Amino acid sequence: MAELKPSLGLDIGTSTIVAARVDDSGNPVFKLHRDAFYEIVPVSAINFKTIRKGLDEKKVDYIVRDKSIYVIGEEAIKLANERHQNARRPLNRGVISVRSAP
Repeated sequence: MAELKPSLGLDIGTSTIVAARVDDSGNPVFKLHRDAFYEIVPVSAINFKTIRKGLDEKKVDYIVRDKSIYVIGEEAIKLANERHQNARRPLNRGVISVRSAP
């Protein structure tokens, strides 16, 4: 019988991204990531450093672009909710949304 090679699958939805693979034992392994981001615009260089330090300590995924910090994934939704705002989603009806572009 031929040996099965590990497989990988990816589903990019409008609210979640799911990756699936088969481990060495033949068991499926899934990883889910929320498809959302939240923009933070620091008001000063000190504020920028403080925000980054806090995000690093919490091990939050983020991207720095220009003078903004973009928190991504589940933490983006949580942070937006804490601030009574909305996280944005890069996809709308299965395609990249122009409205959500930073």
